[in-house]
Amino acid sequence: VIQLSEVTVTGTFATQNKTPIVFTSLQEEEIADEHTIQDIPLILANKPGIYVTTDGGAGLGDSQIMIRGFDEKRIQVLVNNIPVNDPESKKVFWANWAMLSGVAQAIQIQRGVGTSLYGSGALGGSINIVTKDAPAVRSARISASLGQNGIRKLGFVYHSGLLHRNASFMVSINFLEGNGWRDNTFYRGLQYYFSASLFPNPRNTLKFIFHGSPQYHTLSYYSFDAATYGNPDQFTERSQIDGGRERNNGFGQYAYGFGRLFNGNVHVPGDELPARERKRVTTLWDALFLRARIGASPDRQVGGWIIADDRASMDNNVSHRPQLEIHHAWQMGQVTKVTSTFFITRGLDYSDNVFPFYTIPRQQTGSFSYETIHKGNYYGGDQVFQYRFYSDFLQTGFLSAWETTRLEHEFSAGVEFRYWKSRHAGEIVNTFGREQVGVKVGSVEHTFREGDLFYDFDTEKPQITLFGRALWHLGKVDLMTNFQVSEMKYRILERVPSNNNYPNHLDIAAALASHGGKIWTGNGTWDHDDDPATPEKPVEYTLWDYDRSYRYITPRLGMNYNVSGHLNAFANWSVGVKEPRVKHFFGYGSPRNDIELESTSDVEVGLRFKGRLMDFPLSLQLNWYHIQFAGKLMEITVPEKANTPGYDYAGHYYVPIGEATYKGTELELSANLPLGLRLALNASKSSNTWGEPNGSEGAQKLYANVSAAGVDYFDANDNGDWDEGGQEEALHRNFVKNYGARYEVGMPQLIVGTLLSWTKGPVSVRSAMRYYKDLYVMEDNREVRMGPGRDNIFGTGDDEFSATINPTTILDLTVKYSLSAWDTKLNLSLHVNNVFNSHYWQRGDEYGLVPGAARMILFNIKVEI
Repeated sequence: VIQLSEVTVTGTFATQNKTPIVFTSLQEEEIADEHTIQDIPLILANKPGIYVTTDGGAGLGDSQIMIRGFDEKRIQVLVNNIPVNDPESKKVFWANWAMLSGVAQAIQIQRGVGTSLYGSGALGGSINIVTKDAPAVRSARISASLGQNGIRKLGFVYHSGLLHRNASFMVSINFLEGNGWRDNTFYRGLQYYFSASLFPNPRNTLKFIFHGSPQYHTLSYYSFDAATYGNPDQFTERSQIDGGRERNNGFGQYAYGFGRLFNGNVHVPGDELPARERKRVTTLWDALFLRARIGASPDRQVGGWIIADDRASMDNNVSHRPQLEIHHAWQMGQVTKVTSTFFITRGLDYSDNVFPFYTIPRQQTGSFSYETIHKGNYYGGDQVFQYRFYSDFLQTGFLSAWETTRLEHEFSAGVEFRYWKSRHAGEIVNTFGREQVGVKVGSVEHTFREGDLFYDFDTEKPQITLFGRALWHLGKVDLMTNFQVSEMKYRILERVPSNNNYPNHLDIAAALASHGGKIWTGNGTWDHDDDPATPEKPVEYTLWDYDRSYRYITPRLGMNYNVSGHLNAFANWSVGVKEPRVKHFFGYGSPRNDIELESTSDVEVGLRFKGRLMDFPLSLQLNWYHIQFAGKLMEITVPEKANTPGYDYAGHYYVPIGEATYKGTELELSANLPLGLRLALNASKSSNTWGEPNGSEGAQKLYANVSAAGVDYFDANDNGDWDEGGQEEALHRNFVKNYGARYEVGMPQLIVGTLLSWTKGPVSVRSAMRYYKDLYVMEDNREVRMGPGRDNIFGTGDDEFSATINPTTILDLTVKYSLSAWDTKLNLSLHVNNVFNSHYWQRGDEYGLVPGAARMILFNIKVEI
């Protein structure tokens, strides 16, 4: 990081032997070695303490990353020091940032709360991505990648070199399309990046960056029972009384045996679509020019279907969020500078889904039939529809930091301000020939037609942060003292009532007193006088005009001690916070003011060694951490309470469940070996457990599997299960003592990774291995079906059940050849992911499992002149 570090890296990058935190840095060459077509998370998959999954299996837009068990909603992601986590959901949708993989100059992963100086959400770590500058030498490069499943990528990069001795620019454009290894996982997108630097005088540097990744892709996020992914021959015939095969569910529909490539999201054979439906096909221009319009008339609305490889998908995502960045650095003196950044992001994201998809009968292949959906002659078929949910937003922000050095000590202070404004809406896109469908709002069913909005609200969020940092160099000791003070405010203004906004006739006084908005009248009715002879009144709602504020202070302290020139020890204590997601505290129109900030308190101790072993370079790092996690919310699902106050359309309800403890040990080693070999090894052993649950709802979620034993639960209605909360509570409070702590789900408790590379002249070979163990599936750690057992037949009594996903080993291989001649550079590479085509599960939940990626082969060529 040379020029860019002077312009956009404002104290957020840690420094070896100075900053007392745990971090891993990747420079441009290593990033280029890893990158072909995949998202940023896949590039980081071999780093310590990191677990990566990808829904489609190829890393094309739907990847997720966890650091020490903290998901993306609790990891802060920065691009050139600009926070890019969605301000409302706190998620990072990597499809929106696909360009970053090809233009990253440096990436630093900080595990633990770290040194992040501004922005909320760094509960368990942060990722800072710094993009490239144009070099001083003019050059151009074209590249192409070809792979299995129709993957192809074409790219062009141009560097202007130095212009008029004080300016330079670069342009990078890519086109990428293809499938993951699963059925119906198509992706198509453009990726563009423009960077220009201006050096008006020795004291000032100005940089302009403009980038974006318009794309559309099919979705594949549903999880299913392991038997769903089995082969048809793994099921026996049922008795003659039942008829059919064990591939059928209780309704006589095909539910199992669809094969490893099965994708449960809604798709039909492409040749089944009539001409009227083909007019609804999504195009890349829809994404590039943000062509969809909330509430447009059906004849003017764009998209709805994605057709690729004889599949027509109705579960899709379209997005484009171009971002403009202006960075300025002013060198005030020899040791003092001020860096400032202004940014603006304008975006439109939307996803199309089918509801309720689970009532639609599947074909033997696992896909659906368009004719079946259109006719609707099955249970609930007259109410099946395709809907779209939008996020149409604008974000602007400003960041300025002053940095200086006094008596070798480093100081910085600054301010960061962001303003977010968005509109969220749910739109009926396709009723499959029916005039209208019913959708519940506030427990009352209303009828909607194509083009109607069944929810619609605006959100504003201004946020300001003051931050400071001091790094004191006292001989062999370095002390870190950081802090940030933040304040943010949400305002939510409904245009259409959310599904938990209860009707006025239930409590008109409360609605008028608390909601504060206009009156909205639906087409549902209620009986106001108990007289069947009089007309029923239309249901009215008072719309919400709701605001919520949060304030917090986060200190971060640390010490580094350089024992010698080769060995240093460090320790730190840091606090991180994150405000709840909008849907949690707003509650879909039923606000919950009892939900507070999530927070972590992180203590870390570590050793670093960098020297030589038998005259070969060696580096070693060992660290231990203990993170106390308070205020985490957990999803409670009670289907019968759907669309009642506090619950969403599916009966989901989010509650604080108590504290959790994340602790572990991490080892990272790298060494240069004889014969051109280089070895990197990392291992992470963690124990992420829940503490004592708060209230009966938390106890039900974490300890539901002990209720069958008939002990320590409250059962007022004598139905054999814990009651659903309210005034009733679980009797016992020592669940951890009596039944053991419950392990957190989603993150393997043991990860081992190795990277072995060999270079000889123009040829290099690299193998990367990852081993995962003890990844829990269910929050209560109950066992779920993992496979058919020894007889390889599902449902015969010896099926394999386990609380954790089976241990998994994945091996990737890369072979490269480089050649330079006549001022031209040629780079060829062959990438094979999951060399042995291992069958494994990558994650799971209460609905089932999600399979890991099959073998993928990709060939890449780059020519630079």
